[in-house]
Amino acid sequence: MGWLLSPITTLLVNKLFAYLLSDISRKYRRLETTTVSDLERTLNTVQEQRMQRTVEDKGPRCDLERLAKTEEHLKSAWYEAQDIMDTVEYRRTEEESIGRTSSWVRRRLDAAGACIAGCFWLGRQIDVARAATLQCAQRFYQVAAGRFIIIHGLLQHAQISFFCQRQFRGAAATTPGPLLPISESGTSMVGTGTTISSSIALEAIGLGDAPSQLGGPKPPLLRPTEEVAEEKVEEIEEEENDREEEKKEEEQEKVKEEIQEEKQHDKEEEKKESVRKEEQDKVREDENGALYRCIRSMLICLSNAIVFARSYRDWSYQEVFGIESNQQRGKIADYSFFPPFGANSLSKRIQHIENILDDSKKSNLLNQQSGSSKIPVSKESSSSEISINDTKKESSSRREQIDNLDRKIERKVFGRDIELKRICEMFRKRPYGHGSKPYSVLGIHGIAGSGKSTLANYVCDHEKKAGEKYFDLIMFSKVSVNFRVDKIFRDMLREISKDQQSDSKDIEFLRNELMGKLEGKRFLLVLDDLWVNDGNQKERDILLDALLAGQNGSIILVTAQRDDAAAGLGAEEQIPIPDLEEEEYIKLFMHHALQGAVYDKGEFERIGKIIVEKLHRSPIAAVTVAKRLGMNRSIRFWERTANLDVLSRTMGALWWSYQQLDVDIRRCFVYCSTFPAGYKLKRDELVRIWIAHGFLNTTGNKTEEMEDAGDRYLDELVKSSFLQVRNTWGIGEEITIHDLLHELAERVAGSDFFRIDDSSVLPEKDLPRGVRHLFIGSKNAAQDAETAGEKNLDLGNLRTLIIDETYNNSTNGEQRRHDFEKIFDRLFRKLMKLQVLIIKLVNNDTDELSFPVSIDQMKHLRYISFRCHWWDYEGKLILPSTFSKLYQMQTLCFFLRGGTVSYPDGMANLIRLRHGDLGGVPNIGRMTSLQTMPYFSVKKEQGHELKQLEQLNKLRGSLMIFGLESVGSKDEALEADLASKNRVTDLLLDFDSSTKNHPDVEAEVLEGLYPPKDLQELTIQGYRGSRYPSWMLSGQQHPDAPKHLRRLHLIHCSCPLTSFPEDSELFMNLHELLIRSWEHDSLPENMERLVSLQSLFIVGCDNSKSTMVLGPTLPRSLRKIWIFESILVLENMEHLVSLESLDIHRCFEMEILPTLPLSLKKISISWCDVLRRTCQEEGHENWQKIKHVPSKDIM
Repeated sequence: MGWLLSPITTLLVNKLFAYLLSDISRKYRRLETTTVSDLERTLNTVQEQRMQRTVEDKGPRCDLERLAKTEEHLKSAWYEAQDIMDTVEYRRTEEESIGRTSSWVRRRLDAAGACIAGCFWLGRQIDVARAATLQCAQRFYQVAAGRFIIIHGLLQHAQISFFCQRQFRGAAATTPGPLLPISESGTSMVGTGTTISSSIALEAIGLGDAPSQLGGPKPPLLRPTEEVAEEKVEEIEEEENDREEEKKEEEQEKVKEEIQEEKQHDKEEEKKESVRKEEQDKVREDENGALYRCIRSMLICLSNAIVFARSYRDWSYQEVFGIESNQQRGKIADYSFFPPFGANSLSKRIQHIENILDDSKKSNLLNQQSGSSKIPVSKESSSSEISINDTKKESSSRREQIDNLDRKIERKVFGRDIELKRICEMFRKRPYGHGSKPYSVLGIHGIAGSGKSTLANYVCDHEKKAGEKYFDLIMFSKVSVNFRVDKIFRDMLREISKDQQSDSKDIEFLRNELMGKLEGKRFLLVLDDLWVNDGNQKERDILLDALLAGQNGSIILVTAQRDDAAAGLGAEEQIPIPDLEEEEYIKLFMHHALQGAVYDKGEFERIGKIIVEKLHRSPIAAVTVAKRLGMNRSIRFWERTANLDVLSRTMGALWWSYQQLDVDIRRCFVYCSTFPAGYKLKRDELVRIWIAHGFLNTTGNKTEEMEDAGDRYLDELVKSSFLQVRNTWGIGEEITIHDLLHELAERVAGSDFFRIDDSSVLPEKDLPRGVRHLFIGSKNAAQDAETAGEKNLDLGNLRTLIIDETYNNSTNGEQRRHDFEKIFDRLFRKLMKLQVLIIKLVNNDTDELSFPVSIDQMKHLRYISFRCHWWDYEGKLILPSTFSKLYQMQTLCFFLRGGTVSYPDGMANLIRLRHGDLGGVPNIGRMTSLQTMPYFSVKKEQGHELKQLEQLNKLRGSLMIFGLESVGSKDEALEADLASKNRVTDLLLDFDSSTKNHPDVEAEVLEGLYPPKDLQELTIQGYRGSRYPSWMLSGQQHPDAPKHLRRLHLIHCSCPLTSFPEDSELFMNLHELLIRSWEHDSLPENMERLVSLQSLFIVGCDNSKSTMVLGPTLPRSLRKIWIFESILVLENMEHLVSLESLDIHRCFEMEILPTLPLSLKKISISWCDVLRRTCQEEGHENWQKIKHVPSKDIM
């Protein structure tokens, strides 16, 4: 019967819930599909109107204020809509992460526990109430007992008085005439018609002369004819009075005794009560909490009952009766996230958003044009028209090759040859310093966007390419408004060492290291966009003092908007940057607009000259506007643009260029104003932050990953010159933004973004309340973040918080740790809507650092980056158990130099995670959204098996797999399904060489680790198998084997690779081969088959049993050979006609060089005693063999 009735019952339940929640479901669906998009379009329109009026400086100021206010309301509504959708998404992800069933069970257990606790609490409350009631009753009884005796006596008096009145009424009936006087205060006896004097009544109850006491006159008692009655009354009254007096005295004594006893009892009770209250106060908080939990659990039970009923309904329909539920037919939305008790509030929030949108659309300002004509927007900027590249992300090796080639491209500079020649001549003609200073200071100054930085870079490039090197070191540092000597030191060291300097080194350490590298070197240092003030005087002095280590003739070249900047460093000569000549300016504009395209240049040049006249010779305006015009080479579009008055101002020209961008790309650009001008960002870092905020739109191509869309957006901004990319060796691409464009982004952003670059600003002014993205870069940035919440800044509305600690000289590690945890605990409790959190700390000398458990309050957090340095290289960052509840987390970046991360249990619940270093986390196979994971460690433990990789097919870039010695068979290796990870480009397979497994077992395991076909780099480490896999050696049997391998590294491999097969496509495109710790007598035969090989690295090949021969079989394509700590013999290399570089290091037993090709341009020999001596000995055989090499580095 139950199975028969259950579908009917659940149908009725469904109807009830659908009725209760249909309104909110429809509103939420409308919010997702139409309201948010309408908000964005209206907001963009308002921003365009506001910015256009601001740039053109036209129209009433009140209209501008109204637009700004409307924009603020729309932003608030948009953020509110995002909060609603984020909350719903969090609940969905939570159920998907921990499972609906387990979630239901867990919530049932929590609810049951809370209900049980509530029952205990209710029982305790009943006991307390009963005891309190009994106590009050006892106290009332004790007080009332004494009062009752008095009341009893009064009643007796009343009875006597009543008796007397009856006697009087009898005497009055037989006596003619009235016997008693009738006074004004007389009282009528009910039912008798007789009146009695109130004075007699009062005297009867013992109050004596009542009328006098009441203030009234005492009337005469009796007339002469009433004397007999008076005597009787007096006798009775006297007797009664005597008896009453005695009783009163006795009663008064008893009352006094009772009062004393009562007071004593009250004191004792008060003591007991105070003790009882203290005990009750101790448990009241727990009891109240239990009541709250009980009520909350009831509500949760109700909500989850809905979810359970819905699930049971759908199951019973589909499984038992085969009926499709309403939800599956799409008739109603999933309402499990809209509990009935919260639906009303949510409905009101959505309605408020819709009201703001409707009111904004009605504004008459939105349809007005402030300029002479509407700004034309290129159709090509539409998101639907933007070309979307293949969704396959470029491999890291391909991007690296592109970066290297891009560095070699010579950038064309227009109209600056005269200034270049003049500056370079000044370098060489100036006297070597003045007095004790080995350097001179030159300044270039001009307005923003006039080409100062371009000229400075032009000078650096020219000096680097000069035939006769005048400078030993050439360094470039972007200074900007905030003069930070530690940043300048790091930039200089990076230019010298070609690597990233740690952010955590203190200033003194950096200063000493820099002075050591500058000693005896003539340098050229460019300080770009320098600003000076009294506040940075000390840091300027520190910089100039460190530069004294350089050699005479060194130059400091300063670019600035004002001439006093270079003067602050002691500049001896200032060079004002002139405007470009008109002809050169037109060439610059047309170069970027047409970029060599074949068009009717005459017509384009005619219109281009009209546009150029409005740009006032501003190089940044010319480049930005020209590149946007170059994306729409339509004469009509150019003509409409030429008619715009907005181009007559530099900021207006930049604004027009900004308008040509796609709406989503604009949002990404504006977000860059969060960071200070000159701030350097990594490419991947910026893209992942955009993803965290939901700025990227992939609806046009559902197969496109968000990372690919982000790269596309960034490339578009670089192509349009809104962002600048600088490629640095060892670091990769760094993104910066021009100062004027940064100012444009700030203007568009409005009050949403705020930066605190110096903690000194905090006490001086309150912060704007509408801030949603906050950057704090100061010495005590964490403390300043907390202080910001006290300066009118609502931390609860923040979406981005960046804490960039510039310097901290704290020596008390424990106190610093305590302060950190305390401050961040308070912050995390307030940052309820935060999506991006970036923390950078310096000089941490504690053993451990913990995030507070309150981190789970930031339920919408998607991106967290934590950078710290431990001096002892043994620090640990501990994440609390609540960290695993951040179900919307997408990116985890922990840069801990010298430290490790301790992850809590349950990290596998973060199923939305896309990027993170999680190699040691169990059950990682649930994180199917993972895009990057640097390494994975296989263990013989549950949750660490190789099969955890099976479903992680979105992995891209580099993947390192360690612990393969724990894998026992080919079938187990096949469970990793590496072949399906098509976007993995670099693969490392590591077998622990210290663990002795059977060679055949390792061979079968490697056979099963079939790599993806587009693999670019393969490293096999510690392999001791009996053979190499067939997919590596035989291309015919494996048509899907890697065919584009560029780099092969064989490290600590005992399995001999005797030769390369002829038909294997895996080796056909190999560019780099590294052989390290080779345990065999010779290199593989027929290496000449590696027709694309360009670099060969031989490291640690020092087999004492035999000497390896290198030379005759090497391919002719080789360009570089690098040998380190190896025992081998080099034979004839004359056939290597492409060889350009030969490096030999720490090869102590090598004595004779082979015949070297004439193509060799550089030879480097170090720590080779025999070779070093003979190569420097004129006439020696080795000296003869290298004398034709242009560059020799022998030490």
